[in-house]
Amino acid sequence: MCVCSCVALIVPFVYAQLAAAVAAGLTPIIVSHHPPFLKSEHEAHQYYNMPLIPRAKLLSMARRHGVGHILCGHTHTTRSVTTADGIVIYTTAVRI
Repeated sequence: MCVCSCVALIVPFVYAQLAAAVAAGLTPIIVSHHPPFLKSEHEAHQYYNMPLIPRAKLLSMARRHGVGHILCGHTHTTRSVTTADGIVIYTTAVRI
């Protein structure tokens, strides 16, 4: 199954979870294995970031529901980057 098909399956679930958090008076965060992007929201897709369409859908849902923070892994590095409108994306490496 391609990534776009997988995203199509999870978008309604993620949207519902974000909406439920907002309805409960909570400020939602998103936790994702892959970071949406590494340096720029419009950068090309590569192994370490999300493809453009799933990235755009995730960030759109985040903006609509007031998400301020997205926590990620995958790159085995620790860094943070902020979107132009203030969503902070943290990528962290954890060593066990």
